[in-house]
Amino acid sequence: MQHALTTTQTIPSQVQKYVRWFFMAIIAGALHIFLHEVAHYSAALVAGAENISFHWAYVDHDPASVSAGANAAIALIGPLFTDLTMLLAWGFSQRSTSAFLHAWGFTAAFRNLAVLPFTIKILIGADTSTFFFDEVRGASALGISPLYFTVISLALFFFGIHFFSRNAKLKEGRTAQVLMIVGTFVGIYLWSVFGAMLFPGGHGIN
Repeated sequence: MQHALTTTQTIPSQVQKYVRWFFMAIIAGALHIFLHEVAHYSAALVAGAENISFHWAYVDHDPASVSAGANAAIALIGPLFTDLTMLLAWGFSQRSTSAFLHAWGFTAAFRNLAVLPFTIKILIGADTSTFFFDEVRGASALGISPLYFTVISLALFFFGIHFFSRNAKLKEGRTAQVLMIVGTFVGIYLWSVFGAMLFPGGHGIN
């Protein structure tokens, strides 16, 4: 009887845990994109840029209204925010089973995958004129090769994806790991739908 009672109490507890991991990942996936763009928007405001517009996954401004250094700062503040918060999540999640921290770190790491096609193309000498993500715009404003930034972003991508997915599995099991990954992508997708309704326009996630 005692064993049956314990089992009955444990199953809802496990379900609650998995539901928490899934929904925390959805929130982290959506919130990360929003705050990434808030960082761009805040930098543009501080720099005194003109014609600033906030879109669901892109912030636009008149680059001629500020200096080259300010344009670089506006572009690079997004990746900097992403990478710094990922490293903070890494530090805290080593001692925590927080679903949100793990999902946040995973989302932040996954964002850096955006630079992979560009990096491959530039290394093989292919055309990269269609790329406009943050690291490219920041490097262009500074007059340096985007590889200085994309190599760092890719290193953090591989590190973060491995650490947060593996750590989730070690701390909470494979089901929580899978739900975190799936929930993160669901959050990104939902923000692409509902965020685009709230803040339409822009050029897509960068």
